[in-house]
Order: sequence, then C-alpha cells, then structure tokens
Amino acid sequence: MRPSVTEIEAMDRAALIAAWAQVFGTPVPKRLSSPFLRRFLGFEPQAEKAAACPRVFWPSSKRLRAMIRVSPAPRSSPAAA
Repeated sequence: MRPSVTEIEAMDRAALIAAWAQVFGTPVPKRLSSPFLRRFLGFEPQAEKAAACPRVFWPSSKRLRAMIRVSPAPRSSPAAA
C-alpha cells in the first residue's frame, strides 16, 4: 500500500527512502533531499484523487529514472602523448 500525503509529511529520511523503494521499486538516486522525496512521493496520491489530473502526469518507474537521471561528471581526456 502506498503511503498517504499525511504519512509522507511525518516521515523521516529513513522512512522516505523505504517508501521510495516500496512505491518505485528502485533505490533512491543519490543526493535527493528529503523535501524532494516528500514532494515526489506526495504527488502520486494527490494525482490519483484528482480526476482532472491526466494520467500522463502520474510518475512511473521508467519515466522517473529518465526525469532524475544525473549526468556523470565530465572526465578529463587523457593527455596526448
């Protein structure tokens, strides 16, 4: 069962990480703040309740990974010999 918005608001970081894994089935991407986790986790139950919100806005694991993908840090190219 997915947590409610009220439950999400009261969660500490460890609980948010556990909820993320339960809802999306993936580990939390590095460097996501607790406020961001709350916003993202809280959006879905609100969207499901709002009949006017098109399903295209509901997050899915595949779209989630694409949205929060962090580019790797640029690497220096090896010096020419």
